Amino acid sequence: MKLPIILVTCTMLVNSAWAQSSGCDEGVIRLPGSSGTVVICSAISSKLPQLSKQLSDAVKTMGTQQNQIAELTRLVKGLNGVSSGLGTDRQAQMLQALSSELTRSQRDGDEETRQTLSILTKQSSDLSRQLANSLVDKATKEATQTILRGEVGDSIAKLEFASASRQLSAKLDAIERKVDDVLGDTGAILKKIKEMEQDKQEDKKRDAEFLAERDRQDQEDRRKRMEKMRSDEEAYRKKTIEAPQSFGSIAIFGNSVLPGYGGVIPWGLKLSLTLKERSWKDAEVLVIGRPEHADPWFMDLSQFVNTSKTGSSQSINGAVYAKPGYITVCLTVFDELRKRRMSLIKMQEAEVVNGYLKSFLFTAETLFGELMSDPALNCSKKGFTQARFVLNQNIYKPDVIQ
Repeated sequence: MKLPIILVTCTMLVNSAWAQSSGCDEGVIRLPGSSGTVVICSAISSKLPQLSKQLSDAVKTMGTQQNQIAELTRLVKGLNGVSSGLGTDRQAQMLQALSSELTRSQRDGDEETRQTLSILTKQSSDLSRQLANSLVDKATKEATQTILRGEVGDSIAKLEFASASRQLSAKLDAIERKVDDVLGDTGAILKKIKEMEQDKQEDKKRDAEFLAERDRQDQEDRRKRMEKMRSDEEAYRKKTIEAPQSFGSIAIFGNSVLPGYGGVIPWGLKLSLTLKERSWKDAEVLVIGRPEHADPWFMDLSQFVNTSKTGSSQSINGAVYAKPGYITVCLTVFDELRKRRMSLIKMQEAEVVNGYLKSFLFTAETLFGELMSDPALNCSKKGFTQARFVLNQNIYKPDVIQ
């Protein structure tokens, strides 16, 4: 079932005080209104023209329209909350990191995109609430603003929201403990700082291990995708290039007629020609006969092909004034797939029994023949005699000689 989607576009020209204000302290992204439009802060939007489309593609993976709106609203609120007061440079760095993360996840498919979007939404929402609480509290507001200008702000700009949350909690705890125990044991404070540094190193180690494992999985997934692409390409090549039936087909029927009085005795020939969705423009149809005890001959039947059609079957029925023999039928036309002229060639022995041509018919198993690049040697008429062919000749056809 095809799910409805929410339209998300980037609007660069917005006649509002929010979009025209200096910096992005009122929010890096505006929540979508009734039109479903997301607007990037004007101080940053020119640096990230692709972000709105990436957000659009990402939220399409979240299911129903209601789920898309809810998830997008939470993400926008979270990003605005964690980036408030960072300054334009760090805000731009954060949105650039968001764009890069969406590029990576969208390259790996919808499931990876949904997971990435959900994680970013939850972590930014949690950190936004944590910051809001610490900025409202008079005891921690000034300290929080100072912390945001340091490592915590750097972590937010890199989308490391979980790490920023741990750093903020640890630093606020240390500051509050220092205020409460300003006359207490300085060694305890130093111990806590050391523990914080150890925790920070552990966080970095875990992050590095996570990134290394993700890179390994990415490489393995990429290898599998490349193998499948090569396999699909090989199957397509065999189907569309090597198989004659992907080009067209030739069917031929012929039999002898009653002897006439004087002159050359004609025999019947009917060709059924088909091209697979190719134009008949400039198509050539050539029939070559190689009798056992007579001169070889050819007939150019191209004039009887209707070149106004594309990919349909066409038939030619008439009388041949020539000795029967080993028959070669060549159908040549420009092939758009290969960007050159190709010939479909079918050869069949016209057996003669008791002076009469035995009727022959191409069955389904032998219908297509051989596909070759033009000019094909088997279709050469050099040194051959031109035979007569009369289109739609009413020829009496006796019983087939078995």
